Amino acid sequence: MTRLEILGVGVDHLTMEEALAHIADFIKTGRPHQVVTANPEMVMDSRRDQELALILREADLVTADGVGIVWAARQLGGPPEKPADRTSDRTPVKPDKPLERITGVELTDALLRLAANSGYHIYLLGGAEGVAAEAARRVTASYPGLKVAGVHHGYFRPDEEPAVVRGIFQLQPEILLVGLGSPRQEKWIRHHLHELGVPVCTGVGGTLDILAGTSRRAPAWMQRSGLEWLYRLLRQPSRFGRMLAIPRFMAAVLAEKPRRRRKSTLR
Repeated sequence: MTRLEILGVGVDHLTMEEALAHIADFIKTGRPHQVVTANPEMVMDSRRDQELALILREADLVTADGVGIVWAARQLGGPPEKPADRTSDRTPVKPDKPLERITGVELTDALLRLAANSGYHIYLLGGAEGVAAEAARRVTASYPGLKVAGVHHGYFRPDEEPAVVRGIFQLQPEILLVGLGSPRQEKWIRHHLHELGVPVCTGVGGTLDILAGTSRRAPAWMQRSGLEWLYRLLRQPSRFGRMLAIPRFMAAVLAEKPRRRRKSTLR
């Protein structure tokens, strides 16, 4: 894989098909892996949150969640200044195709299809009481053959956490979908990754609410136009403070652009 560097965060340059191929390989190994879908807000948070920066650097797969990351890759262009690699199989070469957007919702859908077709078990963790259970009921109806190993809501107390982790480990799912909100879910997965022993763990944010029918995704035309952020803001005005990360991200990318060009020219 090629890993593009965007404001210090490495994003894997691959298609959905390629991402699923890597994920299938992760499952075959039986070893725990963390998959992250990175958006502009997460990139900006990582600049002041060293724990999150480490998670993004060491994640086994990082996809471009959102049009902002794709836009940034197009603006910065060329090979990465210094790849944030943690394995030797990522090469700092100039990609011959645009970065593909792979959102958390789209990756979740693809993982559910992969699990249904391959006989993998999934576990749903997160959301309010009853959300994960309703999501499980709906996805088993929508994806014939899908096996749900278990579910648990996301409002467990710190003293209940060991039992939650132990329960997931005992059920041995191949895929764990964690909807605790970012960056809590990424940090939770990182902290418990080896205790869980699940081959593929990924944070899915509010996707469990969408699967359960308690929340809706933006209309298709807004998705195509890259306006999902606006839809979420209109539905949840309280997100306004968090959304300020988007213009800050754009400003940081535009400031980085001439420096990246100069460094590329020097090569």
